[in-house]
Amino acid sequence: MTSQSVTGDAPDNLPEIRGHDGFLADIARSHASGRMHHAWLLSGPVGIGKAGIARLAAAWLLSETRQAGALFDGDSPVVKIDAEDAGANLVLNGAHPDYLAITPQVEDNKSGQIKVDQIRKLTPFMMHKPARGGWRVAIIDSMDEVNRNGANAMLKLLEEPPPQAVIFLIASRIGQLPPTIRSRCRLVRVNALADDDCLAALGQIWPDADSDQLEILARLSQGAPGQAVKLAESGAADLYQLVCSLLHAPQLDAAALNGVCAKWGRGTAAGRDVRA
Repeated sequence: MTSQSVTGDAPDNLPEIRGHDGFLADIARSHASGRMHHAWLLSGPVGIGKAGIARLAAAWLLSETRQAGALFDGDSPVVKIDAEDAGANLVLNGAHPDYLAITPQVEDNKSGQIKVDQIRKLTPFMMHKPARGGWRVAIIDSMDEVNRNGANAMLKLLEEPPPQAVIFLIASRIGQLPPTIRSRCRLVRVNALADDDCLAALGQIWPDADSDQLEILARLSQGAPGQAVKLAESGAADLYQLVCSLLHAPQLDAAALNGVCAKWGRGTAAGRDVRA
């Protein structure tokens, strides 16, 4: 998801994070306790911001001005990032030497999977001494695109994690993950956003958009701003509104409706986003 939400302050290049304060509080408490878990499995619907909150946690862990332990706002620990912090900004720009983000390669990758060679890079990355003297943090976005060979390639790292190293695994279908992976991770169930949070997140993405249009996207996306972006970019939301107007008209325009169905019903990948 492009739009995320945040507890506390964040650099300007990090969108505001909404609705996921529980995970951020868990990270703060775990770090403050001195028993930071080495692997976190973030599970939930597609498009709700799992990778975004993992990236925020990575930026906080690698922040060079981060105070030891958690910061507190009343009784609630919060993850807070100094907007001028060099380490956090390196993470957010994908340039920190102790941060590794693994996503499907775009070029020469018809399957869309994360390849086993990418997963194998985790071990030397995690075993090296941190370049900036802190943690090493990796994000795999997502495990849905990692096949069994890739999962097996990271198993030893999960069984024998090096110190000061954290991996965030993103997944929308944890039932498909091998039990050996799930059992070695701290599971975090990330929920879809509440209506108000989803609408606010969409307002950050499209600040000049019509409020009625944003409400339609929020409703269709079922609390997943990332899905709302796909619906808007694919034209699916426009087709939905057109169908509603055609069905609400006093007399049905069959030709117009057939035209919409032709776009909506395209097979294979050509119509997948429109049918979402």
